[in-house]
Amino acid sequence: MHLGIDFGTCYSSGVLMLDGIPRPVKEPLKHGYSFPSSAFFTKQSKIVVGQAAENQYKLAPNHFCREFKRDFGITVPYTLGEQRFLPEQLVLELFRSIKIEAEQMANASLSTAIITVPATYQSYKRDLMRKVASQAGFENITLLEEPVAAATYYANKKGTQMLTEGKILLVYDLGGGTFDAALIQKNSQGYDLLAQPVGDEQLGGVDFDRQIYQDLKTNCSEALAEFLNPQRSDTDSLRAKLIVRDWCREFKHQLSVVSVYEDLLPMGITESYQLSQKDFAVMIDPFLQRTCELCSQLVKNAGLDWKNIDSILMVGGSCRIPAVKKVLEESFKRPLAHVDDPELAVAYGAALFKVSCPTRESEKSLESDATNTNKQIHIQTSNEIISNQSAYLKTSDEPNQNKVVDSTKHKDIDKNQEEILTTLAAAAILGGIGVFVLGWPIWLVIIFIAIRLVVIFNK
Repeated sequence: MHLGIDFGTCYSSGVLMLDGIPRPVKEPLKHGYSFPSSAFFTKQSKIVVGQAAENQYKLAPNHFCREFKRDFGITVPYTLGEQRFLPEQLVLELFRSIKIEAEQMANASLSTAIITVPATYQSYKRDLMRKVASQAGFENITLLEEPVAAATYYANKKGTQMLTEGKILLVYDLGGGTFDAALIQKNSQGYDLLAQPVGDEQLGGVDFDRQIYQDLKTNCSEALAEFLNPQRSDTDSLRAKLIVRDWCREFKHQLSVVSVYEDLLPMGITESYQLSQKDFAVMIDPFLQRTCELCSQLVKNAGLDWKNIDSILMVGGSCRIPAVKKVLEESFKRPLAHVDDPELAVAYGAALFKVSCPTRESEKSLESDATNTNKQIHIQTSNEIISNQSAYLKTSDEPNQNKVVDSTKHKDIDKNQEEILTTLAAAAILGGIGVFVLGWPIWLVIIFIAIRLVVIFNK
């Protein structure tokens, strides 16, 4: 008996493997199978998460935050009310909530968890995720890359005839806040990863929501625009921004089923907003092209051509958007495969992985293999996969939630970059001392700094 957890940017989910059958964990309030990745700090000084948090944000929006997956691993805290919380503290509460509901289903305590992570997660984030899972009460913890989990679900859900030995599958996982892609080939015992997975931790459905939000803000009435002013941080403005953001997300969902959609704005103002699928596709095209670039790089890294790819598996809720399917068809001209539950595929795959790949023994890092992109990697023997560094696409000046403002607010700080900056600063200081105190010629200082740069990059 074990629990698979998919920690998502917008929603998280759990699937309990009970008596050999995967059973999704119900969210206690709405009784669906998705837990909003949201947190609220109550007047009683208690953190509530999931739908309970969503239900209270209108009361005190400055006590609320969501989408903390994007900030996981940074040291800049959120300010909820008068208290500060690091992102991992909120993740801990979310894990505890899912675990409690799963244990009620099992009528027993759970000690084993398979937790999915983006393919781009670096070692320090993976270590932190294990620490959070341990604090939540799990003793046996496995981290599994999200696209690998999705492929596992696909193979088990569709049957072995859909993914026969030798077939190569590109997993295209476009979720609420992250994008991941992996190349997987079926073998007699499981699957091989044909190259380091790639991804972007700052690309997903929330960015598409923000494109609608920005367009609406540009075209709405002056009264609503004043509430949405990014310079305002009062309670009324924060509340309005959260309400409109939710409205934009639901508006986006409608555009997946109708070619043109119009709806009244949610702020009690008699005005409406209209958008077509075609215009929406133009808005999000830079993001979709970014995913295609990553997929092409992945195929190239594996030493393959697109004709070698048997199919592209689309998973993640954002794959419901018609423009995503169109871009993939036009860009790669390969067959597209789907799963029945794109939002739950990763959680199901996490639960099934423990059963379908029982020989997986270690979780060592493959950082040393990062330059050997043609090397086949057995996913049964390693899940520490460090992939290509992703680019960040700026999307909006809209605040995500109330937090301490810092320049690192929306980007993870790579530890190697910190080392480079620190070393360069030290070199500059020493060079300054050499020129102004010791009388060194400037050309000698330049050579000194250049040598330091060579040493750094050789590392």
